[in-house]
Amino acid sequence: MEKLAGLCVFFALGAAEAQEWPTVRGNAERTGAVDGSLPSGRPLRIWVRHFAGERLGSAMEPIVAEGLVFIATHFGNVYALRADSGEPVWRFQARGPFLHSPAYQDGKVLAASTDGNLYALEARTGKPAWTCAAPGGFAASPAAYGGNVLIGSRSGTFLSVDAASGRLRWKVDLSAPVRQTAALSEGRVFVTARVRHAG
Repeated sequence: MEKLAGLCVFFALGAAEAQEWPTVRGNAERTGAVDGSLPSGRPLRIWVRHFAGERLGSAMEPIVAEGLVFIATHFGNVYALRADSGEPVWRFQARGPFLHSPAYQDGKVLAASTDGNLYALEARTGKPAWTCAAPGGFAASPAAYGGNVLIGSRSGTFLSVDAASGRLRWKVDLSAPVRQTAALSEGRVFVTARVRHAG
C-alpha cells in the first residue's frame, strides 16, 4: 500500500490581503500572529497536494514567502510549491530527515537536517547557496532574524550563522541536546535544551 502525506491549503471566500508566513508561528518572536484580516464567509479549499511515499512530521508547518509554500519532510526533501495552485516548483534532497519546518529570510530557504547540515537554498530555484555543519545534526527549525540564523544542535551546540554567507559567527555549548526552536525578543535569544536527570 502506498503511503501518502498531504497538505491542504484553505483560503476564505473573497479577496484577502496576501501575507507571508516566513517561519514557525509566523515570526521570530513566535507570536503566531500577522497583521491583516480575512473577509467574512466560509473558507474554501482551493488545492490539495499529496506527496507519495513521504512523511510530514507533526512539528512541521508550511512556510510561505515570495508566493511559494515551502515544506520539509522526514525523507530529507524540501519542496517548493506555488501558493496559488499547489503546483510543484522545485525539490531539494538532503542526506537525512528534516524533523521541523524550514524558515525564510532574504531570498533564502533555511532548512536544518539530521544529516548535520544547515542548508540555505535559493528560494526561487532550490539551488544550495551554502551549508553549515554541526555534529549531531538538527531537530529544530532555524530562527532567522536580522541577517542571523540561530539554531541548536542535537549534540548541544547553539549556533549563530551569518545568513548571507553561512559563516559561523559564534557558538555556545549547552551540554544538552536542543530539539526545540529558539525564539527572539528584544535582542535576546530564548532556547530550551533537554537535560537528563539521573534516577
